[in-house]
Amino acid sequence: MADKEFLERIKECVEDQKPAEVEEMDLEDIEIGKLTPAIKKELEKYKNLKILGITNCGLTTLENFPNLNALQELNLSTNNLNGAALAPLAGLKNLKVLSIVENQIKNVEELKSIASLGLAQIDLYDNEITNVDGYQKKVFGVIPSLEFVDGVDKEGNPVEDEDDIEGGDDEEDDEEEPEEDDEEEEEEDPKKKKKTK
Repeated sequence: MADKEFLERIKECVEDQKPAEVEEMDLEDIEIGKLTPAIKKELEKYKNLKILGITNCGLTTLENFPNLNALQELNLSTNNLNGAALAPLAGLKNLKVLSIVENQIKNVEELKSIASLGLAQIDLYDNEITNVDGYQKKVFGVIPSLEFVDGVDKEGNPVEDEDDIEGGDDEEDDEEEPEEDDEEEEEEDPKKKKKTK
């Protein structure tokens, strides 16, 4: 029953888009416990999926996790996953952001199965691992590619800006905004001239 409900939610998420057009999908609040072969097959149709959320679904395993080579961000928060359950993620070579908030991660050793992923950010809030003093430093040690663990960089500095966490380039954004403003001013100026004539 939950399997069918989950498959229906996938269809709702994509609406009328073709599978190749879908880049983001948020699947939440359906108690499934595990991903079935049918769910895996359906999700693998979305080859260009970059952001996927499977949250609050009671997942205890990631067996049958889909092969999604384009996936960059994965949110598995509020499930029942332990470190051993993360092993199927090791094939996601483009994954940069992993959120496993509120799961069953108990210690740093459990993260070794995903150490080769090349992650830039991991969120572990509300896992038992966060009760260990200095856990962030230990996580950086196990996953050397990380830039941020729970919103803190390798030097222990909190991240001030959401763009920093996502790897955004603020300089490019700042440069683009004035250009847009200049265009808007140019559009307004001819209107002003027309009014004065």
